[in-house]
Amino acid sequence: MKWQVALESNRLICYVDCLMPKVVFKRTLEFQENSLTWKFEVINRTDAELPFLHVMHALMPLEEIRSIELPGFCKIIDENTSKLLDLKEPENVAISLLNMRYGTFAMLLLKDIKHDQILLVLKKGLTLKISFNKYLFPTIGIWWNNCGYPNEDGRQRIECAFEPIPGSTSKLEQAYADGTFLKVEPGRNLKWEINWQIQRNDLNLLN
Repeated sequence: MKWQVALESNRLICYVDCLMPKVVFKRTLEFQENSLTWKFEVINRTDAELPFLHVMHALMPLEEIRSIELPGFCKIIDENTSKLLDLKEPENVAISLLNMRYGTFAMLLLKDIKHDQILLVLKKGLTLKISFNKYLFPTIGIWWNNCGYPNEDGRQRIECAFEPIPGSTSKLEQAYADGTFLKVEPGRNLKWEINWQIQRNDLNLLN
């Protein structure tokens, strides 16, 4: 579908009008002095309940990340293999990611997270704080690609993403089977947002 884009003051508004089913998906990027708020909206124009799953996949250069602070979780899954990993503490997950060897990649799912914040300390003296509603997003997906994907010469990428997920997985079919997905009633809409805040590393972000 072709996206429409509009610029209004400090906001970049992107939306797409889908004909089948009749749904509007809207994403607004709202810029403040040191923050970026991602605002999302799904408008259901059908006469039936609409189940859906949206996973924000904002890619960042993983080589710029110095340290990672993740929330506690109940269990961690490797989504590529569906295996339960023997990592109990968020600190161990962060160490595992930062030490992942060149030429590999992973998609991890941290399930039933304990709080709704991720901190990424960057090498250039900044910290990114990602905040969201943990009751709406009980899972965090972590895409960590250290030049391992795609497995084609000259096409590999170095990138990562930290993705609040509104369900048990980033796959709609499985989330639907698990009963953990978002839905919009006929003729209604659903809104949510995720906030990114940048500060210098010498400031206390935990206050």
